[in-house]
Amino acid sequence: MPAPTSRSGTSGTTGTTDATDATDATDATDRNWRTAASRSAGQASAPVVSTSDPDLNAMVRRGAAVITACALLAGVTDADPVLRALAHPLRLRMLTLMWPGPMSAAELSRELDISHALASGHLRRLDAAGLVELAEERTRRGGRERRYRTVHGSPLSDQRDGTQLLAATLAHTLQERAVRRAPESEGVTVDAELWVEREAWEAARRQLAGIAADLHDAARAPRTPGTIPVGMSLMAFPLQEAPSAAAEGEPS
Repeated sequence: MPAPTSRSGTSGTTGTTDATDATDATDATDRNWRTAASRSAGQASAPVVSTSDPDLNAMVRRGAAVITACALLAGVTDADPVLRALAHPLRLRMLTLMWPGPMSAAELSRELDISHALASGHLRRLDAAGLVELAEERTRRGGRERRYRTVHGSPLSDQRDGTQLLAATLAHTLQERAVRRAPESEGVTVDAELWVEREAWEAARRQLAGIAADLHDAARAPRTPGTIPVGMSLMAFPLQEAPSAAAEGEPS
């Protein structure tokens, strides 16, 4: 994982977006991402009874994971620039889009259907954290367009201390992607909490990392002819052993 760096001039085409406006727009979305927790704290802790429960329906629409992520992000300080940059669904999508090749803020704004100012601000955050790098500059419509690419590596897996925050962010992204699943498409859905030998886990971990790497290597620019969009959210890790009923003195 590269050390956090600080750069400037991350907006798409020079002269089309004021840097202050872009920063203000991004700060606003980050504040909303944090403060939504306080607005909906009651719903976050409300018990889920059935799918006919109107409170549950509201939570599904808005994403209960967003509430959890907001509360967790509020406790992350500026001393964690990489984690803060990663802990936002839009920025994770931007990193994915820029993995196969460089993109500008203007291109990202069109692909994500957000404003140029917002895309530029998020891109600046990724750049400051060292998660993207300048790939090329080109003249476009009378200005200089800067295109950035994702720094290849495994920053999500490297953030071991941010597991809860990243889990909430990924859960929100997964909910959004689930709505977009292609009808009748084949996929893989797994949920497991298993006891396995350490060697079996290490072998599985390497295989999962290899599968993720293979898909990333196969990635092409968005909407390349002959490609299909594929979503993947994955977290797998050893768990702390929970105390058994016998250890707590409960009757067997």
